[in-house]
Amino acid sequence: MEDQLADINRETLINLEAVHVLKAEWSYLNRPQRLETLGRDLLSLEPVKARQTLDISDIPLRPDSAAEIPAATATPAADHLPPSRQIQARPMIGRHPIPPRRTSLEQPVPPAVETGRSRLLIAGAVFAVAFAVVAGRLVDVTLFADGNEPRLAQSTGETSHHTDRADIVDRNGFCWRQA
Repeated sequence: MEDQLADINRETLINLEAVHVLKAEWSYLNRPQRLETLGRDLLSLEPVKARQTLDISDIPLRPDSAAEIPAATATPAADHLPPSRQIQARPMIGRHPIPPRRTSLEQPVPPAVETGRSRLLIAGAVFAVAFAVVAGRLVDVTLFADGNEPRLAQSTGETSHHTDRADIVDRNGFCWRQA
């Protein structure tokens, strides 16, 4: 059992060292100067020029309905299938299909959600009533005090209390202070 634990600890240390080495290599390979040099040498990128920009009005708008989007041409082999079995071409933007439009955002709410909402509403009402009671009492005590509220007790003036204390003695028996 101890041999297994020692083996696992050894493997853990080896893996931690490998992780540190990989992190160092990653940092070395991702130096900004190195990446800039590689990008300049291998990608032949250039800064954006003013003639490459477009006005927003030059960008074509997305069609409002699927009817305005030209459908893909059907293959001749699909012409002999009944319409229910033919695959309908979906409108595409490039290689990505346009999702169908939703007709309504309202969906039926499950009963558990309704129960949770009603419980939250009741809990909120209880907290509001409790807050109103505390606030009302605070206003009553501070503004409308009529002398019936209890006050702090006043002392009679005899506050001297004499207490006996023990002697302070160290471990050698020397008395540092006598009471």
